Amino acid sequence: MRFAEALRTGKLVSPAMVRTLTTPKPEIGSPEYGYGFTVDPRRGIVGHSGGYAGTSNNVNIFLDEGYTAVVLANQGRAGRPIVERMRELVGR
Repeated sequence: MRFAEALRTGKLVSPAMVRTLTTPKPEIGSPEYGYGFTVDPRRGIVGHSGGYAGTSNNVNIFLDEGYTAVVLANQGRAGRPIVERMRELVGR
C-alpha cells in the first residue's frame, strides 16, 4: 500500500515517469501492460498481481478515483473474485 501511495504521489519517481510506467506499450506488443504494471486505460486502473504455490496477491491503483486496493490470499487465485468485485464497486 505504501509503495502504491509513494508512486501515486510522486515520492518514488516523477509524475512523468509514473505516466511512462503505467501507459500501455502496444508498439512492443503489450497493449495491456506498461513497464511492470498491468494497465486498463478504459477504467483508469493500473496494478500488478502474482503468487506462488498457496499464495496470491493483487494491487490495483485506481488512478482517477484515488483508491488503492490490495488483496493478499493464502490460496492460489483466491483473491480474483474480490478483485473483480472491488473494480465493479469503484467503477460505479
